[in-house]
Amino acid sequence: MDLTVELKKLQGKPLKTLYQNKPFEITQVSNNQIILKTSKDPRQSIPLKEITTAWNHLQRDKTVTSSGVRDLGGSEPNHAYVVAILANLPGVKHKLGPIVLTYPEKTSGPLK
Repeated sequence: MDLTVELKKLQGKPLKTLYQNKPFEITQVSNNQIILKTSKDPRQSIPLKEITTAWNHLQRDKTVTSSGVRDLGGSEPNHAYVVAILANLPGVKHKLGPIVLTYPEKTSGPLK
């Protein structure tokens, strides 16, 4: 699965954070960042590296928690959005309390 292609498929779709149900939308995907429109900020950027790092961890370990995404280097304001974005990728499942993402499918290796 090409992560950038999948992120572009989510562009323009209404998304929500998993814990607080805060609405947001991906408005732009580039080679080094994504831009979100949130209720507080019409142009919040997230380095693509934060999403890629969390995705590669999820693929490798088959599970990651919300706090685990933050511990991987996700900034405090961004990690809830990163988790929600990952939860909307094909094959990713999630549960709440605590938030845990799982990715049980076989993959062809880490995405760049």
